[in-house]
Amino acid sequence: MDEVIKASERWQDELKETKRLFRTERGMVNGFAPLSTDRLKNLLLYLLRQMGEISPTKMNEVLFYIDFFSYRERGMAISGLAYQSLELGPAPQRWDRVYSAFDEVEVQLKQVQGQESTRLKADVEADMGGFYAEEMAVIDTVCEKMKRMTSKEVVKMGGEAHGLAGALKHSATEEDEIGGRFHLAFQTFRTFLSPCWSFF
Repeated sequence: MDEVIKASERWQDELKETKRLFRTERGMVNGFAPLSTDRLKNLLLYLLRQMGEISPTKMNEVLFYIDFFSYRERGMAISGLAYQSLELGPAPQRWDRVYSAFDEVEVQLKQVQGQESTRLKADVEADMGGFYAEEMAVIDTVCEKMKRMTSKEVVKMGGEAHGLAGALKHSATEEDEIGGRFHLAFQTFRTFLSPCWSFF
């Protein structure tokens, strides 16, 4: 009986953390990706180990391309995150909360070119056992293409995607339209970024 209670408590904790990090339930808004804090944590750790220390801006773009490339190739995103339009391009909703949610992801302030900058770093190995081979192929492709790019280069490339992400802006009162907009965006993505996808 104690095991059942402990399992129930762990499940409740996971559910609470999932609601805190993910804005929506699984569906069109997040490309039908599973909502899992464990998968998200390990995806972030893997990306940081593959790409090294990077800015949140670059991480935002990398996650965006992973999810949309995955949706284009497989009909399903990977991270479980939904996206919004920010000044520097598309970013996961609650991105700041996502990056600070896991102790294994270090959020540091550094001086970069004379300005204070936030950097993400991880020294812990990721456990990618919960990811399919097709998902790993997408993740590795995006990492390989983007790891040597600076944040500015990534943002410039993402400028083409910015128009798409701009179409995703909405307020909390537009819940009825959200699914339709994101579904349209995911479908449109197949052709909208064709010049950019030639890069991949």
